[in-house]
Amino acid sequence: MALGTHGSIEDYRNESVLIYVNGELVPRNEAKIPVFDSGCLVGDGVWEGPRLDKGFLVFWKAI
Repeated sequence: MALGTHGSIEDYRNESVLIYVNGELVPRNEAKIPVFDSGCLVGDGVWEGPRLDKGFLVFWKAI
């Protein structure tokens, strides 16, 4: 199991994933960011995604 804030199961399909870094797609093992990047320091980011709990969409009517 991977270490981090979210547990995950190893999946061989992730080995060939490309990561977008500074305008370029790079292999996963080459993707690096500076340790002082604001996304690393304070978790900057914009994202959206529906939440699923026990098979049901949570807050679906609020979207």
